Amino acid sequence: MLPVGIRRALIAVVLTAALAGPSGCGGSDGGDQGSASDAARAYVDAINSRDFDRVCGLLSDSYKARLKVGSNCPAFLEEQTSGLPRSKLALISVREQGDHATAHIRSHANEHVAGTIADESALFVRDQSGDWRLTAVTSYRGK
Repeated sequence: MLPVGIRRALIAVVLTAALAGPSGCGGSDGGDQGSASDAARAYVDAINSRDFDRVCGLLSDSYKARLKVGSNCPAFLEEQTSGLPRSKLALISVREQGDHATAHIRSHANEHVAGTIADESALFVRDQSGDWRLTAVTSYRGK
């Protein structure tokens, strides 16, 4: 089991219950992303459709290393999120500035659980290939 701080960070990334996926994650699984909004939408859709392969493809290599996901990203995410209440994500907004972007994402638990709504900021960076990758998830700080 991961330390509490890293586990909370991972929970913030996934914000949903056990999303199983059959294979490892590669850097090119992010798909066609013309904008940060496309990447943020792809992330929200991947979480909501329980597609761990897709989620892993959207994470930057540095973020995966920081989370210590190992060689099988989907299995790691499944293990670290097992037992969490199921949630649905909603993309609220995306603010793109050059090669960096911040997406405001809201999670709403499908079960009656204390604190069922959570807002997070998903930070994206455009990599050298031009694809947008999720590099961090933090508490949302709206303006």
